[in-house]
Amino acid sequence: MKIKPEKPPHGSVRVNLSGGVRLEIAGGGSLAHEAARVLARHLGIATGAQAPLIVLSHGAAQAPGDEAFAWDAADNVIRLAGAGQRGLMWGAFALLEACGFIFPAPGLVHTPASGDVSIPAHHEDAPALSGRSLIIGHAAFMLEAEAWIHFAAANRLNTIFFHTDEHGLGLGAIPGKIWQARKSRAMALARSYGMTLELGGHGLAALLPRSHFAEHPDWFRIKNGVRVADHNLNPLSQGALDELGRHARAWFAANPGFDVYHLWADDLPDGGWCEDAARQGYAPSDQMMLVTNALAKVLADVSPGARLSYLAYHDTEQAPLRVAPLSNVAITFAPRLRTYAEPINSAHPVNAPYAGLVAANAAHLGAEAARGALRVFEYYLDAILFKLMVPPLLSIMARDLAAYQAMGVHTVGALLTGAAPLRVPSINAFGFARLAWNPRASLAGIRADFARAAFPALKDGAMLFERLEAVLSPALDMAPEEVRLRHRRSLDEMLDDPPGDVGDPSNATPERAAELSALMADVVEQLTELRGTSGAMLDDMLPFALGWAALRRDWYGLEALRGQRGLSGAERASLAQGARDLSAAIEALPGQMERAGHAPVWGANAQALLFIFWELHLLKIERDALPEAERAAQREATREKAVATFARIAGLWDEIR
Repeated sequence: MKIKPEKPPHGSVRVNLSGGVRLEIAGGGSLAHEAARVLARHLGIATGAQAPLIVLSHGAAQAPGDEAFAWDAADNVIRLAGAGQRGLMWGAFALLEACGFIFPAPGLVHTPASGDVSIPAHHEDAPALSGRSLIIGHAAFMLEAEAWIHFAAANRLNTIFFHTDEHGLGLGAIPGKIWQARKSRAMALARSYGMTLELGGHGLAALLPRSHFAEHPDWFRIKNGVRVADHNLNPLSQGALDELGRHARAWFAANPGFDVYHLWADDLPDGGWCEDAARQGYAPSDQMMLVTNALAKVLADVSPGARLSYLAYHDTEQAPLRVAPLSNVAITFAPRLRTYAEPINSAHPVNAPYAGLVAANAAHLGAEAARGALRVFEYYLDAILFKLMVPPLLSIMARDLAAYQAMGVHTVGALLTGAAPLRVPSINAFGFARLAWNPRASLAGIRADFARAAFPALKDGAMLFERLEAVLSPALDMAPEEVRLRHRRSLDEMLDDPPGDVGDPSNATPERAAELSALMADVVEQLTELRGTSGAMLDDMLPFALGWAALRRDWYGLEALRGQRGLSGAERASLAQGARDLSAAIEALPGQMERAGHAPVWGANAQALLFIFWELHLLKIERDALPEAERAAQREATREKAVATFARIAGLWDEIR
């Protein structure tokens, strides 16, 4: 790497990457040495005295502001300085980017095609968002955690949140067994990059064993006038809070070294809190904050300096009215009940409330909001929300992240979850990292860098991703009545009123379903055209998008038909057959995934997720369309299938430990 002394008019210097560099660290610190190793790994080390010199230094700044960096290049020397050690680390990766390196996905590095490149003679930068978090939220990604952490650091994400499910099935979070087996190496790697670490999930109820109900029923909530031990607890019971705190203390002690802990309530759309507390003026948000504060006191004793997260989610999106958070409580706002066809701060009737909700929670935090206590949990990489196919969202992410910055949000995280490891690099993961650093970055530039690095053989890759985003965006739109969740606890309740998620076809009115069926038919047509021009490099992506769109098209058609009055026998038979055909398509998914190279466990995981959210609905449509004499037998067959599916889920992760 040789720097020519002359400076072209545009303020850059020529750099020759054919040789190595000398490295000098002016000032110590483990991150400074790691930044030097990063540069050495990619640029190589030269020993000759004429080799260019990179001098690394950092100030003593602490967050906020420690991530800024700058460099000056001239006279065979690059002086790279960070405001703090993390700034130096991100400056090293930014310097590599300026030299032509791109890190588009875990395990992939695009190196400069030529040894002769130009870099800015002077460059300085700082992030728009202080916290930029990758949320690892599934077994598939915890198994690849080290590759994802390297990717996150290379793209200047500074936080890793391990979203765990230590007591449940782990369908949308890291199962406990896999977390315990792999946490040490993942944590050590993230710390080597100076990253903030977060841990937890919906683990609150597990800290109050249900076995206490017989002896202490007052610890548990009232539902329909009766004490029940199903969800959460009675937040007004000091005994319950004491017992909860005792188990939380043990959990904190067993999981040291994190900066933010998450102990959230049960994952329910509503109804998981206590009616008696509600009658006394404690809304769900206040009940959650009472519990969070009680546990925050314990955390302050066990781990001073760490924060405990309160989750503003579903029925706790509204800011608490009566209970103020303690100083070590952070509010994590999770806007899952939104549309991704429009940005979070748009006037769309679904998204319109969110700006006010975030502002109200920020106001409730008071001064702590400015000290990093306001966080957002986003779903840009959530293949469960989007039902296994995550659409490109660059333009929405850019507008969202600019809005969150303007709202004073400290950290925005993107949940990485689904049913299987990614077969195709995710433009959303790459784009989220770039845009969290700078929401005003060029989308065309991000697409071009990603396509060049991840799909080098693809012609017009940037245009393809832009077109794919435009094609799929209308399919993400939702009317307010489609933003609906349905959860049921017992198997019989699930059979008679299947679970439902945001944007599911079952949420649409018959009139809306007819519109959406036509829309999805157009999406299928456009995706088919794109597949014909995309080449083999995207052959894993577009067929899955096509299957996703075709299934929605046909299901919306069923919803439009079954909403009509006075169906004939032939129409009812057609409805039943259509539902059977779509169920068969879901059943075929594991085989398709195996043929694409996935291990059988991932196909089983994907099928289980679609069985819960989609196939149970389709089987119910079929049952309702059958002659009455046949319905009981079909229901029993569905019940047997559900039992077998849930049994398989329970042992799923034993297959890969």
